[in-house]
Amino acid sequence: MNRMNLAGLDMAALYALSRDPHAARPLREAAREALRGLRAATLSRARAALEPRPAAEAAQPSAPPRAALFVSRATRFEEIGAEYEAMFDAAEPLAERAHEIAAFRARLKRGAEAYRAAEAETGVPWVFTGLTHGLEAGFDFSRHLHNGDPLTARTVRVPAGRPARGEPPFSWEESAADALRGHGLHRIADWTLARLLFELERYNGFGYRRRGAPTPYLWSFSNQYRAGKYVKDGVYDPEAVSRQAGAATVLKAMIRAGEVVAPQRAFRTI
Repeated sequence: MNRMNLAGLDMAALYALSRDPHAARPLREAAREALRGLRAATLSRARAALEPRPAAEAAQPSAPPRAALFVSRATRFEEIGAEYEAMFDAAEPLAERAHEIAAFRARLKRGAEAYRAAEAETGVPWVFTGLTHGLEAGFDFSRHLHNGDPLTARTVRVPAGRPARGEPPFSWEESAADALRGHGLHRIADWTLARLLFELERYNGFGYRRRGAPTPYLWSFSNQYRAGKYVKDGVYDPEAVSRQAGAATVLKAMIRAGEVVAPQRAFRTI
């Protein structure tokens, strides 16, 4: 990526690049310079918006935020936590996917009793478990929360051989507790927005992030994602497009609808 390419990045992407320890120093400096210019332009537009405008002009819809097509390749929460909050603030669910997002929310809410039981068992927020259940198993309570394999046997796909204890068929509750504990989620005490999004991405894996690409697991059906998908284990297709709503997209829609309380912030975003 050269200096000219930075013109296509938004605030979230520029901020992530400016803090990316794997990026070359000149590129980080260029990102900081571009970020300062973008912030100045944003402030200028904000001031202009306060000026009275003709009614006809004011009625024109504003353009949606541009997609952030680059994310930091770092995988440590301390390095990328602020990026999650910035991208979440910029994320807008796609209007043409509103029906599918609403259907996902409805199915998640129908399973809320089971997800709240899992929260009582592990301390993991019920909405995290619900989002994961939808993405991994299509809300099917006959399948493992780990990866959607049938509860009639131990998991076959990654992570394989779970639960390690007990004998199949497993109940959904014991499988869910094993999946959440297997990721160490029961040890997390401070479930901020950034932590929630980080753990959702970590649950699915950092394969997209290592490519510098936003994961559809979080951002699909929002303006923060366009294309790029692992079509099977280890096989990435940059042209493939996810047909499943992303967890962050659904979460933002639920917060706006008052269906879940917005998690607290851990970072000050730009």
